[in-house]
Amino acid sequence: MVSSFFAYFDASKKSGIRESSIQAYILVNSLRACPIMSTTGLYTSGSDSTCEVRRNSALPEVIPELRHIDFKALVKLQDPVEDDVPRKVVEALTAKGVIVDGRLKYWPKDPRYTTDEEDTIFQDMETYSDAILDAGATIMGRQPTARSYCRPRNVEKSEAQNISFKSDGNSFLLDPLGLGAGKGARYMVDSVTKHEYKKHDVATEVNQNRRQALGNAAQMMFADPSRCFRFAVTIENTTMRLWFLSRAFCAVSEPFNFITEYEHYIHFLLATTFNDLEHLGFDPTVSRRIRDDKTVVYEYMVSDKGVVKLYRTVGDSALFTYLSLRLIGRGTRVWRVREVSPDGELIGKEHALKDYWLPEDHQSEGEIQSAIFKLAAKKFGDTDYKQYFMTILHDTIVSHSSLPQLPDTYNQLGTQPSDDKHPTNAHVKSVNTKPVGGSNISSPTTNLSDYPPGVTLRYDPRKHCRVLFDEVGTPVREIRNHSVVFRCLAEGMQGLQVFHAASFVHRDISIGNLLRCEVDKKFICKISDLEYACPYRKRLPIGARQPEIKTGTPSSMAVEVQNGCYLFTADNNDPRNDGETGRHSGGYNLDVPPDYTSTDIPIDVSRHTGDPGAYTSTSNAPLFIHNYLHDVESIWWIGMLFLS
Repeated sequence: MVSSFFAYFDASKKSGIRESSIQAYILVNSLRACPIMSTTGLYTSGSDSTCEVRRNSALPEVIPELRHIDFKALVKLQDPVEDDVPRKVVEALTAKGVIVDGRLKYWPKDPRYTTDEEDTIFQDMETYSDAILDAGATIMGRQPTARSYCRPRNVEKSEAQNISFKSDGNSFLLDPLGLGAGKGARYMVDSVTKHEYKKHDVATEVNQNRRQALGNAAQMMFADPSRCFRFAVTIENTTMRLWFLSRAFCAVSEPFNFITEYEHYIHFLLATTFNDLEHLGFDPTVSRRIRDDKTVVYEYMVSDKGVVKLYRTVGDSALFTYLSLRLIGRGTRVWRVREVSPDGELIGKEHALKDYWLPEDHQSEGEIQSAIFKLAAKKFGDTDYKQYFMTILHDTIVSHSSLPQLPDTYNQLGTQPSDDKHPTNAHVKSVNTKPVGGSNISSPTTNLSDYPPGVTLRYDPRKHCRVLFDEVGTPVREIRNHSVVFRCLAEGMQGLQVFHAASFVHRDISIGNLLRCEVDKKFICKISDLEYACPYRKRLPIGARQPEIKTGTPSSMAVEVQNGCYLFTADNNDPRNDGETGRHSGGYNLDVPPDYTSTDIPIDVSRHTGDPGAYTSTSNAPLFIHNYLHDVESIWWIGMLFLS
């Protein structure tokens, strides 16, 4: 296998790639910036503009747009018997003169027709929200959990450096969780709903609102490990949209005129304030704890085979948080933790806890590892091949009863259109043509959607996973001794031999998932992060989606994987080329083990529809396949990185 790897590079001359090109690629690949990871806390270092670019680039381009009836089913009132409360609130507001002739009294003119500044125009959103909550409290006989504030120039604080945000309005918890939070110093961790208001509905304003709503949600998910989802409200002139933003999926309501179609916002505000913390987006399996030194730690609940345990984070920062910046994605965090006893004391040694989100049809890290071990045992028998893998103590799928489900069909809403292209029907005109204290009232409109009806988008549901490792380990990226690094790379090669024996490929070998661990007072390198690992050369089941091409970390990704095609042609005169193997390896013998039947593989291959090493079920033409040499090549690039 290793000799084939060096033959792979020797073939560059035969394939027309000059030696100088390979050397240049080594240099460029070695100097390529690695993913930004926090070394001082949960938050990335760097300038605000850099963080803004990274955050916006990680936002979804389109999200589901729901009909009002579907969005109300998504963001529900706490008690079904209270479904009639919004109507009663409308009656109460009408009786108090807040609603006059079918229009909110605070905006007798459409905002764009007034001469006031934007901050002045929308300052009554707080008064209006208070009126709704006061009426709701009277009707339901209980007080809200959160309340809305309009503070357009106030910077909401964070519990870490360089992380803060401004918004036109916010809904904050009345019983704050943030450090030192109070009436004049709210912290972003207490924010339930972000509000963004714009006087005009021109393209730049509409697009900025959307970016701010989504960017803030991504920042919130990144900053607060105990948050599963949050809400947002955007207004441009009279047009309001309501947003549900989570790790699993995002959704937005169809647009409506908030001045005359007030019932939609009333329902939304009641549902997002008169509710418990879990239904306001806080993860019930993650608890915040404030230590005596006024720093925050988190306690994660781990459940396995009916046994529930708590593990508290230790140290000043997470070990890994990079993908947490992505709003919809894996949101991976890795912590150093210790078990918490029933009386609240820390017990036992330190472990590593990994919290992440996976597509619902993918298998967890523990399931994949078990499949590899079962197949590798056929070759290695009783030898200690497991020593090259992390020891998994608990592998948990976190249940979220408060996380709603998307309806089967919906339209798409573009979230990042160009600023010179106006979104279709971004402005919802007033349907009330009778002037109330003003002379400029817009005429009615019929089509309220940004996209034609019937256009749908596949949106993969996600599940929340949590795995506890016995070892903590030191990533290769943090090792500065070259002899230690290359010893780790050699042991990493031994671990890849186990993958090879199991007919699996890792697909994401990098400086972050090769870990030097101490076991029985000896050090050994272990391979972690198996979420992308999958069986090699397996056919997609009928009806499965086309596979994705690239996986891996750019700084250590194989050349062919980065290009999505083979760069090294087969030598037809080489007796090692058996034809079939050569088609999927660039022509070099990989010593591929015999293909196992579906009953031999203890893993649901149909749940690996993202496997680049697969055929389509309707064609014998192979797609580009991530093979064993590509994993080995990642080891090579890591070595080049440390030698550069």
